[in-house]
Amino acid sequence: MWEARAGWFWAAHDANAGPVPLDLDARREALLADLEIAFCAGAWSAVLLLAWSLVEPVDRAREARADAPSPDLDWLRERRNGLAHGANGAASPVPGREEAEGAVRVVFRQLFAEAWR
Repeated sequence: MWEARAGWFWAAHDANAGPVPLDLDARREALLADLEIAFCAGAWSAVLLLAWSLVEPVDRAREARADAPSPDLDWLRERRNGLAHGANGAASPVPGREEAEGAVRVVFRQLFAEAWR
């Protein structure tokens, strides 16, 4: 199972890769490694939390530039907040693999888009 998940993770990476390789600082490199481990382990909630940690700087930069809203980032932020803080005082539903895959796709799209700027 681990190998199949790792294969999917890196296929998602390759599908979103652009002409410029990722040049992440040490913190974000570590978060990306943790994201891969969490995904391969099937720790879907951790994947969403780590994914937001990776793209939060992208979202803050977007807001500072007053760029248009990003549905992907908005979805991931809302989902992360639901997991971390609960929705209306109740725990957010536990995410499954589909949501974790969506979070990984958002991460790679946003990180590669950031690298191209």
